[in-house]
Amino acid sequence: MEDNNLFDDVKVLRDPIYGYISIPREYMNNIVDTAEFQRLRRIMQTSYSPLYSSALHNRFVHSLGVFYLGTIAAKSLLNANKEKKIIDHGKMIELAKVYTLACLLHDVGHAPFSHTGEVFYNREKLANRLADIVNTESMKKHINSLSQFQTAANHEVMSAIIGIKIFSEYIGDSENQEFFARCITGYTYKDEATQINQVKNCFINMLNSKVIDVDRLDYLIRDAYSAGYDSVNIDYKRLLNSITMV
Repeated sequence: MEDNNLFDDVKVLRDPIYGYISIPREYMNNIVDTAEFQRLRRIMQTSYSPLYSSALHNRFVHSLGVFYLGTIAAKSLLNANKEKKIIDHGKMIELAKVYTLACLLHDVGHAPFSHTGEVFYNREKLANRLADIVNTESMKKHINSLSQFQTAANHEVMSAIIGIKIFSEYIGDSENQEFFARCITGYTYKDEATQINQVKNCFINMLNSKVIDVDRLDYLIRDAYSAGYDSVNIDYKRLLNSITMV
């Protein structure tokens, strides 16, 4: 069983890929068991089923998988910070918890039919709505500076909005809400003069980046597994346990 040092009271689930995984009982009762999260059971993860008939997995199980991988990445960053003493350990744990919650909720805003429904979102209105909900000068300034080609995917912005509107009590204050939104959208902090922002950017890049992140890792592994395409073999434990901060 995978130990989760970030949370004390957990519920254990069986995942077909990772084996036994731990989810905080509080999250299971008050987030996973809500209508907003349960609807993800009815949103298919991929559109591969016409070719791969067993590829019937959904955004629900993917979100749990990303949370699991996110906890491994978070613990690696916690260990790196403990060794290098970059920021206060208590603050690091707080960031890790917000980050793992963003991992759990990163797809909660997906439209019906997944990416097919993406075109029905209004990109500009969504961006402005997120800026208003986060309500920090740094986030407003960042969003206003983006061109339409730099903005996050519509479902990412919607996921951040839903997460903050419905589950803010688990995220925390406005500073944490901004960090939560940035983790999901991939909007790294532009002011990198402070160590705390540099550390936050490390977390953000572990959920939403151009190279490798826990979202991408799960869907690469899970899509291949569900499709029966067994030539993909990614040693995610070695990869995520090797993360450090420079």
